[in-house]
Amino acid sequence: MKTPTVSILMAARDSGRHIRAAVESILNQSRTDWELIIVDGGSSDSTPEIVRHFRDERVRLFQAPRRLYPAAARNLGLRRARGQHIAIMDSDDVSQPNRLAVQVEYLRRHPNIGIVGSAEEVIDGKGSLLGANRFPTEPIINGWKTLLGGWCLSHSSTVIRRPLMEGLRGYAGSLRCGEDYELWSRAIFRTRIANLPNVLVQRRLSGRNWSFRHPRLERTVVLDAMRSAITRLTGSRIPFRATQNLFWLERKLSFHEDAANTAAARKMRRHTVLLERGTAPKTARETRTAALWIQRIGRAYLRRRFGIRERKLLEMDVLRRLHLLQSVSRP
Repeated sequence: MKTPTVSILMAARDSGRHIRAAVESILNQSRTDWELIIVDGGSSDSTPEIVRHFRDERVRLFQAPRRLYPAAARNLGLRRARGQHIAIMDSDDVSQPNRLAVQVEYLRRHPNIGIVGSAEEVIDGKGSLLGANRFPTEPIINGWKTLLGGWCLSHSSTVIRRPLMEGLRGYAGSLRCGEDYELWSRAIFRTRIANLPNVLVQRRLSGRNWSFRHPRLERTVVLDAMRSAITRLTGSRIPFRATQNLFWLERKLSFHEDAANTAAARKMRRHTVLLERGTAPKTARETRTAALWIQRIGRAYLRRRFGIRERKLLEMDVLRRLHLLQSVSRP
């Protein structure tokens, strides 16, 4: 087998219900120079048997000797990857046939971009369409939103340059959820993140998703990573309460921008309500402190090399956050 251009990492555990569709969506890719590395993290169902059913040398199954969460399983797959690019794919999601072709070509044409994602459709357990999510296409906004606790990528849509992924040493393997945000919060100091407006994946919402089942744990992971990133950028330790307030503001801004009344949007909003619980400013002093930190982070971020158009986009977003902080916050 020749060296592939793309290594797709898929963490699986008790994924028998949907993994066939996930693998078939990779087999149906218009670009064929790939390898699919599936790391089974201790399934008790038929997941390994279903994967072995695919008689294609590009589909490689590795069974971990012990029970693994997705972050650790993907790191195990990363060590076995041979491609120039690393694509992420969850075991219950579906990739569109042109996904790899479009994203690899984008990275070829944009050498300053290290990570590229796309818009996504959201489906339920039966494959019925619930809605769609679109993410910012401008790298400066993706980095900015990440600093402030926002999700700038659909995890299952991402393709990452392998040297970058290895330089970051992969995921924080001890995490049970939120490992994607934690990785992006480190990646923004090394590269730019972009999104394509095309829908290239379908993400499945199910009750098995760790983030949905454990919002408090996810919030803790995000707040810790967010605080580390802000401290690294500004050189000053942001108070934990101010970090919470900025996290709350990002959730509110997301609600403000996305008025879609789809089943997926409603489910995400319920999840967000649980995520943001207890993080809103409670006093006028907290509101002022949050506003000061928004401006401080903005100034520090603008010290990086950005064009005039990018700087204007960021300045507009800073003003929008300050305005929303004043109008929505009622201490």
